[in-house]
Formats: sequence, C-alpha cells, structure tokens
Amino acid sequence: KQQVDLGRNLEIGCTGGHGRTGTMAAALCVAYGAEVADALEMVWFGYCQRAVETKAQEGLVRGYYNKLHSVVAEGQK
Repeated sequence: KQQVDLGRNLEIGCTGGHGRTGTMAAALCVAYGAEVADALEMVWFGYCQRAVETKAQEGLVRGYYNKLHSVVAEGQK
C-alpha cells in the first residue's frame, strides 16, 4: 500500500494468476477501505471472475479486514 500511495505501480502475480493474485488484490482493496464483499466484487468483475478461487481465500480477505478494523478500533480507545 505504501508504494501505491507514493504513486508507484504495483504488480501482483502468482503462477496461475487467479487464487493468490486475486486474494492479494482483494486485500489491497480492503486496505483502501472497501468492505469484503465489495473488494471481492471489484476483483471478480474488474480483474477476473476466476480470481479468489476458494472459500479459504475469501476467509483470508475477511480475516485481513477484521484485523485492520480491530487495529483501528484499538487506536480509537
């Protein structure tokens, strides 16, 4: 996220270009404030419908979202 904030290009990739790539792309959307469902839709419709292939990968995006929001909530106490 820091590199993107600086205006640099970011390339995300894995061997197949779907599961891990889509998971990271969705996580980046979450890092910029998207809700999990919106992040997944952005990846599926903006990149590839085969991205984020498994429920486990969706769970990783959801877990990342939850972690980010728990850190924000802790900081607001």
